Amino acid sequence: MLLSVNLVIEGSDGSFGLWTRAIIPRGTPLVRFEGVTEATPHRHSLQIGIDRHINVEGQPDALINHACEPSCRIDFDTVTLVAARDLMAHEELTFNYLTCEWEFANPFRCMCASSGCFGFIRGYRYLTDSERARIADTTAPFLKQLTAQIREEGIR
Repeated sequence: MLLSVNLVIEGSDGSFGLWTRAIIPRGTPLVRFEGVTEATPHRHSLQIGIDRHINVEGQPDALINHACEPSCRIDFDTVTLVAARDLMAHEELTFNYLTCEWEFANPFRCMCASSGCFGFIRGYRYLTDSERARIADTTAPFLKQLTAQIREEGIR
């Protein structure tokens, strides 16, 4: 569900995204992710817990694209997309999909071309420790807990 009237769906050549219409201050809630909760991931789902994925297919939420250096982050307490910094008018809303997905149903090659690009996007479980450290501030708590649990079980 869109929380701001200052957002618009734009796109071309079959590719769409959510864009700002005006300047938006850092920390502004922009989109609340809502939908049916399912046990398995698919192309248009957002993981919110172990075996918990919100199906956002057909909603504006599904149009928020990935970026390795995103304009937004997810507040996992409210399951809301929030501006990670001050956003300019006509700027695309993006978040780093690796901050909330353990393993993707549909992995893909990132085309962002940023200096910090993660390359092939297939899930948090496949990141190195240094890659995880780069996104630690915005990573879902359940991913950190799952990683710690797996490490603890592996040590035994």
